[in-house]
This record gives sequence, structure tokens and C-alpha cells, in this order.
Amino acid sequence: MRSRLALLTIAVLAASCSLLPVSPTAADLNLKNNQVEVATDQALNLQFTNPVDPEKLAQKIEVLPATDGELVSAGDGRHFTWTPAKGWLEATLYHFFVFPFTDTKGNSVAGRNWTFLTTITPRVLAVKDDSGQGLAEGDDAGQGRPLTLTFNTRMSPAETTVTANGQPAQLSWSDDRLSATLLTTGLPVGDLVLALTGGKDQLGHHAVGGWQRHLFLSYTVQIATRHLPFPALVQIPNDGYGARPQVGIQAAAMVFEYQTEGSIQRLTALYTDAPNVVGPTRSGREISFRLVRHYHGNLFLSGLSNDARAHLNADPVFRDYTRAAPNNLMLLGDYMLSLEQASGVPEFAPVKTGKVDLGAGTDDQASFGVAEHRSSYTYDPVTGTYAKIEDGDTMSDASLGKPDQIFMVIVLHAREFLVADIESGCCTHGRDFDLDSGGATDVYYRGKHVTGTWSAADRSSPLVFKTASGADLLLPRGLVWVDVVGS
Repeated sequence: MRSRLALLTIAVLAASCSLLPVSPTAADLNLKNNQVEVATDQALNLQFTNPVDPEKLAQKIEVLPATDGELVSAGDGRHFTWTPAKGWLEATLYHFFVFPFTDTKGNSVAGRNWTFLTTITPRVLAVKDDSGQGLAEGDDAGQGRPLTLTFNTRMSPAETTVTANGQPAQLSWSDDRLSATLLTTGLPVGDLVLALTGGKDQLGHHAVGGWQRHLFLSYTVQIATRHLPFPALVQIPNDGYGARPQVGIQAAAMVFEYQTEGSIQRLTALYTDAPNVVGPTRSGREISFRLVRHYHGNLFLSGLSNDARAHLNADPVFRDYTRAAPNNLMLLGDYMLSLEQASGVPEFAPVKTGKVDLGAGTDDQASFGVAEHRSSYTYDPVTGTYAKIEDGDTMSDASLGKPDQIFMVIVLHAREFLVADIESGCCTHGRDFDLDSGGATDVYYRGKHVTGTWSAADRSSPLVFKTASGADLLLPRGLVWVDVVGS
């Protein structure tokens, strides 16, 4: 009887034990809830009081803002690491959720969520020129033009220092303290090294030292201009009996020089930004129309038809009576702009400027000549530009009262031929150049010379210049002189 009672007692005790509540499996994280200043490469370490299935867990994790990541198991079912694929965003509030599920024994896993705020490391996001264009390592910056450094957080100006070639730079801060501007006035032409030598944002975060940006400070010519929606091409004479010195040449993006009838020299100046006055203007030639097609521009000239003469003698044009006719017909920059604005033609910017890379195979040439144009060029290392002498005349811009300063010279070799048209009202056949088929170039830039090629996709596409290695050759910001000569 006692044995039966003992067995019954044991059975009752066993039954009562199975009815006790089971504690849910708990999750914990290596970050505290509402933790701040979390590093952007911080991994999240999850730990459970009982083993869980990794695949189930992966389905129950959510991160807001949505972030891709990888869950890795330590192999014991209790320890896991969740790592963001590309790191956390700076200064961002995150929510990390583990939603309820069951562990490997079928016990419930309590849901949890943690909130944390990532830190931020102050740094320079970009260096921009006065046009707002970002400058990459090795790019050109215009001497005398401001440079703006943009930051990823609001900085403390009193605790942020930038040097230019090792010397403290004077910074002008924006109202929001997200950018600072420094002037390059007084800095020499040549290499410019900007460095962030110390910095702290308004929340006390320290910048990481070592940031630098190497630029080249290039000489610039300050000219008042107005930007044109698309190129204006102006026919300008270049003879030695009244055409020189021309007006407004220095403001041109490119000047194409070529021979016409009787070995007369003529220019087609391409403007993307128009100065106050350009001139003198003269009649066009067949190569003028080729250039207009290639660059999708307006052509300004003084001849070819009675209608054209009437148009140019109207309000937009005036006579400079300090010059002898016919080299006194001038063109106003304001009119060039108003005519383009009223044309309804879409904006078009065919001249590609940027960092100039001549590639391999350069040689030093401080001076050289272009026999077909009776010209010689001499390099000035102080400004990084070329002076030009033609027929014994120093090529100059009368509006500035000083010699032309040419940033790059391209000798463009093209098929040259006479045409049936009689020019100048006499008996001399006109001259034309094939600007569609491509050919060789000689390029001169900053005292260096390199050979290359030029081409055009078709007669309505801009000319493309390439180095000997086949890389695209970008043009500098400044006057580029293109001597078009026979191949």
C-alpha cells in the first residue's frame, strides 16, 4: 500500500512540474538602446539565451532606414553577427528590430528593438571653382578665382584650419558653416596643395587629419563677359594693313586661323562667352560654314549678301572711326547674346574643357613657328601662356591693351584646296579646307609639344582632339589658337 502511494505521489509531482511556465528565449545586443556616437563600421553582435535557427533569425531581422547586411552565425546557435554591407550612414538614427519567433526547441523568442545614432567624422566633400564645378586631384584652378571647400557637417570656423602650400589660408565661411571659400589672389602660378590641418564640427567631432587636394593654379585673364547659350563664331580679318590689333580676341574660347585667297590670313573666333566688343568683322569664307556646322553656332560676318550687310549695319553694329574702313566694323557682345536668346535654338556647349593630359611622348618646346601663317610662338613660364608674332606684329587685344595670351596652340593639318569661287571681287580663287575627314595635329601646352589627331563624327559634330595614345584631349579654360594648315 505504501509503495502504491509513493508511486502516485511521484506521478503527481511529475505532472505538476510540467505545468510550470517556461521563460521565453531572450535576445541581447552589444549596443545599448538609444546609444549615440556609434561608429559607421560597427558590427552588431546578437546573443540569445537558447539556440535559435539562423535561417529563422535572418527572416526576423529588420533595419530602418532599410540597410543591406549579412548575418553570420558563430556556430553555437546563440551568437550571431550582423554587419551592414556598405557601413552605416553618418549622423543617422537607426532602428534594429528582432521580431518574435521560436527557438530550436519551440520556445518563444521575445521580440526586441534597439535604437542607435551613428557618429560623423568631419571631412571635406569637394573643392569647387567659381563656376561650381568640382575639382579633382590634379585639376586646374584659375589664379585669382575663389575656391570653395564643402564639408559634410557644420564646422566650427575657429577650430578649423586649412593651408595653401603650407601657409594658413584665410577662409570666408557660409552662414550654415557647411562651406568655406578661400581666395587665390596673390598665389603664384603652379602647383597648389590644399590641406585640412585641423578641424572640429559644431558638435565637437574631430576631423581626421591628412586630407589634401593637389591642384594646378593656372593663369587667368579677367574679362567681363556674358555667357552665350550656344557658340557665336565671328569672322575677323588678320591682315597687316589695319586689322591688327583686333578687339575681344582674348575672350574667345577658340580662334581658327587659316589662309584665304592670295595667302591672306583670316580668323574665325568662337565665343562661348561674349565680351563687350568684338571686331573688326569681315566677310566669311567656305571654311566658316564648315565650322558653323561643326559647332552649331551663329555666324557673324560683314559680307556674302546685301541682306547680311544690311543686318550688320543695323543697331547691333557700330563703326569705330579711329580705324580706317573696312577694318572698323565692330560687333556688340550684348547684341550677340540677345540674338541668340531670341533665336529659340536649344543650348549647346560643344567646347569640352577640363584637366589637360597630353599623355606620353611629349617634348620640350618653348618656341616654335607655323610657316604657313608666317607666325612664331614663344612660351612664358610665368603665366603658362604663349605670345604670338605674325608678319612681325605682336598679336594683341586692343580692348585690354596688351598682347594676346594663348593657353594652348593646336596646329591642325587638313586637306587644303582651291575652289571655283572668285573671292575679293577679282580673279583669285578661294581656298577651302576639309574639316570632316580628320588628320594629324601638333599640340603645344605649357612648354610641351605632342602629336595627336583630330576627327569629326560627321559634318555636324564638333571636332574631337586626341593624344597620340588615342585619349581625348580636353581644352584648357582660356584662349586656344588653332592654326589650320595644309596636310
